[in-house]
Amino acid sequence: MATTSTDAQPMQEWLVIAPDVEGKLEERMRVRSQHFSDMMPQVDSGLWVDGGALLDHPQKSPSSALPINGSFLIGRASTREEIVERLKADVYTQAGVWDWGRVQVIPVSAELSYCMYEVS
Repeated sequence: MATTSTDAQPMQEWLVIAPDVEGKLEERMRVRSQHFSDMMPQVDSGLWVDGGALLDHPQKSPSSALPINGSFLIGRASTREEIVERLKADVYTQAGVWDWGRVQVIPVSAELSYCMYEVS
């Protein structure tokens, strides 16, 4: 049976919480520029709409090192599998930075971002 546009799954927002393996901060920093470079086409395509570092605690001052312990991302895809596929291809996964036993991919409804777009 052919899939019509009405049969297609709607786009869904996904919250990704990807803790780092303990002791992998140095490896994270080594591959960080590649991670950012690889992410840009995915940001441009609309797959990733936000993201950043998870922290152990708030940064003590603007000049202090960030106490990074993982990543968070907000993505848009029809299925969880699409998100997981992209995460598994990421250099943080390939370099063993993200702790895959603790990665969470959670469907969410990003209502505030829609409000912000409608207002601007």
